[in-house]
Amino acid sequence: MNPSSAQPHAGPILDTDRLPVLDVSRGFALLGILFVNASFFALPSMQAVETVTPKNESSLGHLLHAFIAIFCTGKFYPLFSILFGVGLGIMAQPAANTQRPFTAVWVRRMLMLALFGILHITLFWSGDILLLYAIVGICSFWLPRRAVRTLIILAAIGFSIAAILAAGIGLLTSVYFDSLQQKAVLSPHTLDQSKSFFENLANVLTSDLSTYDPRFAELETSALRDGPFLHALVIRFIQYLSFFFVMLPLMGPQVFACFALGIALLKSGFFHSRLPKLRRALIVLFFTIALPAHTVAYLISSSPDSSAALGALSMLLTSILGPLSSLGYLALILRWLDQPRTPFLARTIASLGRLGLTGYLSETVIMSFFMLHWGLGWYAHTTYPGRAALTVAVWLFLILSANLYLKHFRIGPLEWLWRTATYLNPPQLKRS
Repeated sequence: MNPSSAQPHAGPILDTDRLPVLDVSRGFALLGILFVNASFFALPSMQAVETVTPKNESSLGHLLHAFIAIFCTGKFYPLFSILFGVGLGIMAQPAANTQRPFTAVWVRRMLMLALFGILHITLFWSGDILLLYAIVGICSFWLPRRAVRTLIILAAIGFSIAAILAAGIGLLTSVYFDSLQQKAVLSPHTLDQSKSFFENLANVLTSDLSTYDPRFAELETSALRDGPFLHALVIRFIQYLSFFFVMLPLMGPQVFACFALGIALLKSGFFHSRLPKLRRALIVLFFTIALPAHTVAYLISSSPDSSAALGALSMLLTSILGPLSSLGYLALILRWLDQPRTPFLARTIASLGRLGLTGYLSETVIMSFFMLHWGLGWYAHTTYPGRAALTVAVWLFLILSANLYLKHFRIGPLEWLWRTATYLNPPQLKRS
């Protein structure tokens, strides 16, 4: 389908109008994202962001740690962001074709996404990305009206800002962590059992180390694994806020750049059998530049003896080449789908991609059940092999569920709510 020929509608995109590559890519992205996020579901914050493989991991654990760092970390959330930008471009086309206002529709869509994000954080997990998408998305409503050249320039600016900030934060973080480690040696290592949860939390947050205090990990484990809900809620908000003020300046420009890049790719015909040379070039760049550089970045970051400068270099490489890897994955998927009939496996994965929002939040609900106090309580009791196996099992379960669900329904339950809030007109949910 030529995107410019899309007809204005307030319901879900017709099956015949969908671009298979978007759904397949989204389905794969949900696997890569969960490989990365599994540690954040299962471990205290400072352990989850640790780039050095824990000493108690098996050889398989070390291999999985390397695999996730090289092939997944910093590659799949930019891919998801690029696809989000493509969705913005597709959504804006009918309004542009009929000269209808689009801004109010898009703002409602982002406000609903922000609500999903807030509920996500409140009820389940502090690693939410939806609220950041909503904030950046509200500022991006004007992007679909820009020319491809302008969009590429904006993307380049956004990626450059993100890379500079990543290098700076990497340098400061390395130096800061060295100082923190020296302070941690002198700080108390256990909580005062005679005090309440909130008294201990106040003491930790007002200490020199704050959330980097080793005792904060104890509080995270106590609240998230053992409950109650109020303790877990407070910890989630502290976790989110401590990351948000780093995430917004660091990830915000990159997410904006990915949105702009996604719209540029859509407008240029990248998804419609055009630009074959660009596709081939992206695949070559992925294997010859991005993948070797990610390997170098991993070797740097996983070494306990790396200097602050090398740590900054590692973050710089990941920031610059992560989106390039995302484009490489996208080009590889396009090449896979470049045949008369979409492969069965691709169609199967695409069903999950069609339920992207429902799938993303379902991953959280399922992982929370395994890790948190209201479920099995595996928090802080898993290994890399265990989390990897659980990741694959959850992804396969969601693929099966999505395929069964779409036999009876046209759109996911959360997608239905999202579209209803966007257009103020509920689309048909069940298949006729």
